[in-house]
Amino acid sequence: MRKEVDRYVKRCRVCQVSKGMATNAGLYMPLHVPLHPWVDISMDFVLGLPRTQRGNDSIFVVVDRFSKMVHFIPCKKTTDAVNVARLFFRDVYRLHGLPSSIVSDRDTRFLSHFWHSLWKMVNTQLNFSSAYHPQTYGQTKVVNRSLGNLLRCLVGNHVKAWDQKLCQAEFAHNHDCNRSTRFSPLHVVYFAQPCGPLDLMTPRVSSSVPKKVQDFVAGLHDVHKAIHENLVCANSKYKQDADHKRRHVDFEEGDFVWAVLTKDRFPVGEYNKLSAKKVGPLEIVEKINSNAYRLKLPSHIRCSDVFNVKHLIPYHVDSFNDDLAMNSRTNFVYPGGMMEAQVLKNGLTCF
Repeated sequence: MRKEVDRYVKRCRVCQVSKGMATNAGLYMPLHVPLHPWVDISMDFVLGLPRTQRGNDSIFVVVDRFSKMVHFIPCKKTTDAVNVARLFFRDVYRLHGLPSSIVSDRDTRFLSHFWHSLWKMVNTQLNFSSAYHPQTYGQTKVVNRSLGNLLRCLVGNHVKAWDQKLCQAEFAHNHDCNRSTRFSPLHVVYFAQPCGPLDLMTPRVSSSVPKKVQDFVAGLHDVHKAIHENLVCANSKYKQDADHKRRHVDFEEGDFVWAVLTKDRFPVGEYNKLSAKKVGPLEIVEKINSNAYRLKLPSHIRCSDVFNVKHLIPYHVDSFNDDLAMNSRTNFVYPGGMMEAQVLKNGLTCF
């Protein structure tokens, strides 16, 4: 009896739509480890800051995924894709050149036609996170939290002068030793640790014998190699810790699934606690990677069609459409035969 009830409820359409939320599906899948500084970068925005005298209320954050070096660029919330590109070329490109890949979220500025066309012209690959899944570019989110802590310590009571303290916050972040690379970002990029305020308080003894160019290049190469190995080891450790409570779930193109709709995916004013949390069944049209799938959404749902695997739940055929299940219920639960099964089909949706 219990098996029949479990099987019936598992295939019930009402239960599949109304019950259950995101799962622990999807193993940790780190991004590839770069080989050189400022080849692969990530970018994001920090919003909601007090407006300064210069009209800035946001920060454009650019992070190098190899050295963990950052650039904090003050901007406005209304800054469009054209001006974001100008900020990048003014403050990042002139120092480090063009990247080969950019990781970002699905901000409207990063999804614009201008942004795609610009980076396509310079052969830079754009990698976007799954919608409403910030773990994809978690490194940038960690930097944003660190930036908030630094600014709170620096601005004090002068909260509307935070843009004048960004240079100090940027130097402090880049001067500090990173836990993953075990080097400071400035050391990784420039193979030298610049003097900080504490270093200027004590006299430094300089060597009278300058290093040879060959030694400098060899040392820089050794540092980059050590950083790459440290990042690989760090990623392996993070993956082992993260996968401890996760499970692997795999779908193929053509499979049908239920998609969990988080609060952020609902249009403004349409979300309520009694709304159906899942939509479907939806067909998987593309498998982007093991943790991201593109779905064929109905026309009335206007949100990103890329879902993380933790927001996908396998679709089970409706109980009444499964002849085998219906016959089994008729024989076991309702021995009266097909007549009572038809009454059940027309008048009962679930136990």
